[in-house]
Amino acid sequence: MKRNSVILLLGILLISLVAAATITTTLISPEDNSYVLENPATFNCSISSDGIAKNVSLYSNSTGIWHLNETKNFTSISTDAHGYGFTTASATAWWGMKFKANEGRESLVFTKSTSATPTNAKLYWENGTEIETIAFIGNNATFTSNLVSGEEYRIEASIDGASSYTLAYNDSGAYPKNQDGINWTGSSIGGIDAVGNPTRYANFISLTSAGVSTQSSNSETFEVNLTSTTEWNCLGCDIDGTCEFAGDNSTVMFSETLFTYNESTYETASETFSIDFSDISPYSVYLNYNGTEYSATNTGSGIWNRTIDILTGNTTRNFFWRYIIGGNSYYSNNKTQIVGNISFTFCNATYSDDFLNISFKDEADLSYINATIPLSSFVYYLGSGTVNKTYSYTNNTNNYNYSFCATPTDRVIKVLPYIQYKQGTTYPQRIWDASVTNYISTVTNKILYLLGSDDGIYVTFQVINSADQVISGVSASATRSISGSDVIVATGTTGDSGSVTFWLNPDYEHTFEFTKTGLTDYTTTFAPTQSSYTITMGAGTTTQNSTIRGIDYSILPTETFLLNDSIYTFAFNLTSSYWEIGEYGFNLRLANGTEIDGGSTTNEDDQIELNYNITNQTIIYIDYYWLIEGNYTNATRYWVVQNTDYTGWSIKTFFTDLGTYLDSGLFGLDNFGRYLIAFLVIFISVGIMQYKYGVTSQLGITSLIFGIIFFFDVITGILPSIRGIPNLPTFLAGLILIISIFKEVQR
Repeated sequence: MKRNSVILLLGILLISLVAAATITTTLISPEDNSYVLENPATFNCSISSDGIAKNVSLYSNSTGIWHLNETKNFTSISTDAHGYGFTTASATAWWGMKFKANEGRESLVFTKSTSATPTNAKLYWENGTEIETIAFIGNNATFTSNLVSGEEYRIEASIDGASSYTLAYNDSGAYPKNQDGINWTGSSIGGIDAVGNPTRYANFISLTSAGVSTQSSNSETFEVNLTSTTEWNCLGCDIDGTCEFAGDNSTVMFSETLFTYNESTYETASETFSIDFSDISPYSVYLNYNGTEYSATNTGSGIWNRTIDILTGNTTRNFFWRYIIGGNSYYSNNKTQIVGNISFTFCNATYSDDFLNISFKDEADLSYINATIPLSSFVYYLGSGTVNKTYSYTNNTNNYNYSFCATPTDRVIKVLPYIQYKQGTTYPQRIWDASVTNYISTVTNKILYLLGSDDGIYVTFQVINSADQVISGVSASATRSISGSDVIVATGTTGDSGSVTFWLNPDYEHTFEFTKTGLTDYTTTFAPTQSSYTITMGAGTTTQNSTIRGIDYSILPTETFLLNDSIYTFAFNLTSSYWEIGEYGFNLRLANGTEIDGGSTTNEDDQIELNYNITNQTIIYIDYYWLIEGNYTNATRYWVVQNTDYTGWSIKTFFTDLGTYLDSGLFGLDNFGRYLIAFLVIFISVGIMQYKYGVTSQLGITSLIFGIIFFFDVITGILPSIRGIPNLPTFLAGLILIISIFKEVQR
């Protein structure tokens, strides 16, 4: 116990002087010096005793005096054990047995085991004084007098009109004892002579207890509304009256926060969760949603946000916040979010709100026709598309239209459609493979055009590169003007042969578009009168194969040197404006080669973090990577760990602090600002050397420039890396210096 808890300590001392049993009480949660963010706060107390646990209480101390908050008694548990039984042939007799009472017995039931009907049962003190006489009701005679622990009692039952019957007594599993504490033998019962030959039986008696547990350990939870930082403790007691407080108090700090989220949502929707830490300043914050943890972003003013796409499954999801203060993790209370179902399906009695209606026209005469849908699929979602659902539909009967309905009706549903449609052999098959389209409950009418077998020809496009190699996976489309509007009449994707085939009208000009990520889009317009065409798509080899194109990443810490005996957050974040990233991550590595787990993710701009104490280390490596189309790109960065002794007023400390201030945006400077400062220093230094000292040689000036850049880039680490390449300015300046030296030697 803490020193300021005088009253609590005296209470524990007094209890320990009289207690015979050993009790251990524990305040399980919240932990000492923990933060609680909202009411009610949940406290959990436990008791363990070598006797029978009775209850546990929660105490608080906000004014210097401990106050009882709440007491919870443990649930009563009854047991069924053994007892003695006696039989007799006597018509009328008194039979009895003597026993010691157990603590807490509030009712004693004396039960007969045959159909014989005794008159009544009597409860006596050991000295023969009658306490209570109870008539039998059915097979039971229930005594209501409270029993005193350690005292001896005697029960007798009268026999009326029975030739043979059995009475038995059960004392919580222990056989009755005689006056000397020896198990009953049956020849004599409390000084009353037995008639006949007593016989032992089992399970004929039930002895019940009310409000008393037979457990040696138990725990309870308490819900409390907090208003300030307060000390808390638990008091546990057993049925003998022995009580003990927990060995240590817990100081719980209360900081009321604001949680912002939607109490209900839908599958695949993008949901933003926010928490306001305006009263405290956590180092990092994480959202744990349905068992998966996501890092949150500090948006300023103490507000932390995280946006996720909700997984499929209409159910209730639990979530909470984990936040780190002083290297320790703390947790908010659990919250729930109701997740509703989204559906996109062919309209029926259950789903009747039209979102999309598809009909068909003859491309030549613009008349409405019917058609089948041999195959179709619809990928649909509400959020970013990271989480989505798919609906497949097939109908081989000609219909003039197909209506698709969706829920919820108050949301915009994003749909990526793919439909194969035709009318037997009269109208050859075409494909509608559109981009993602938003649909609402106000129906969207979509007309798909078919071309008769007598009006068109099959046209095959083969896509190659400049080396005459076929290109698969190219998205192709054919568009023509119909009734004054541009209509996509055919879409497809090149297969392994690099070709795609359309059914087209050769009498009209079509605009053909070919696109693929990493290649330059190709567009051309002509009337497709031939059965085949070759399309050449070009792309620079270096640009297409470079796995750093469009990659932007950041690494924490930004310092070049780290301080010993400190906890740092090592982090890696990556975005791509060109490639689709399959995965990225990192691992930490020590100087002796020991690897420390880092992390990985498949979501762009999802910062991966790891807190690590660099005590007694000299150098820390971070091995980071990203995965693009099955190809890994790997790189390494390192930090030198320095001892902080005698560095308080060094030039190195100045530049370390300057780098820290610049990283925090103290002067509103970004990376461009750092380069600008370095340029000004170089410009002024070279000017002074020329004006003041007459230094005009190329070698002298390039040497000076190299020295300044080396100082800012390598020594102080103020200059940031360019495109993730460390010390690139120094390498470039060094290359120029080497060229200058060669020129000077040639002279």
